[in-house]
Amino acid sequence: MIDIPTRKATPQEQAYLDRIYGLTKNQKKIIEDYDIYFYHSGGGCRHFAFDLNISDMEEDNLFWFINSVSDKRQLPIKENERCSFYLYYEQCSDSIINKIAKIHKQNNEEECFDKGHIFIYDTLKNGVPKMKALTKKLEIFNYKEQD
Repeated sequence: MIDIPTRKATPQEQAYLDRIYGLTKNQKKIIEDYDIYFYHSGGGCRHFAFDLNISDMEEDNLFWFINSVSDKRQLPIKENERCSFYLYYEQCSDSIINKIAKIHKQNNEEECFDKGHIFIYDTLKNGVPKMKALTKKLEIFNYKEQD
């Protein structure tokens, strides 16, 4: 095994790393206030996320990605910041895809439904309640379909 020398980051380097990978106090408060969580999807991509309580025989789990629409950052830092709420379900089983398509037909609201995707664009403050309301509709519909 090769011994690779390492060094501790300088304060400037650590501050830069904290800015990129750490959460601010506001972001930690947002997570707590809105009952969402931090998710790192790899490749430097960071999101807030929210789970749906939906799965099927294939154990597909669904969750929302929440990101700032700002070019400056991926995670929102204040509740009045415009965000995208993104539910990707294209890789799920046909039963889940069909259930979500049925919900779309019943509730053709302002959300943007595309084959395998749902988008909501709004501020964090307004979008989280919309996301949670749509999540509840999907979960209730999924529960009724299982009976």
